[in-house]
Amino acid sequence: MGARIVRATDPFHNIGTTLESGGVPVLGTLVRMCLRIISSGTSICVDATLMATDNGALKEGEEVVAAAGSWIGLDTAVVLKAANSINFFKPGALQVKEIICKPRNPFYTWPVNQKDWIGDLQPYKKFTC
Repeated sequence: MGARIVRATDPFHNIGTTLESGGVPVLGTLVRMCLRIISSGTSICVDATLMATDNGALKEGEEVVAAAGSWIGLDTAVVLKAANSINFFKPGALQVKEIICKPRNPFYTWPVNQKDWIGDLQPYKKFTC
């Protein structure tokens, strides 16, 4: 149906490696944790936008709507100004222009831990070890 699939490496994996000692990706982890304070979907929206821009599917500076979700469903949508991951810390490169929606509770647990969970867990069995 015309969708372009982008497979890419984690843009935060090597971010700031020159600032870190011992090869531990502290800065990338910190960035991801800060984004997850807003919601886990926000972190994924930023990741996906960086990956798509690095891959050439988006042009740097282009405004896009990125959407993400979890087993609950699509629950986050963000308007972003796209940027390459190399420019992540460059002022004005990647910008969160607008948060269209995000879950009120940004932290999820697996369905079996949800007291109000009503549904069939069989489709999720393939994701467990």
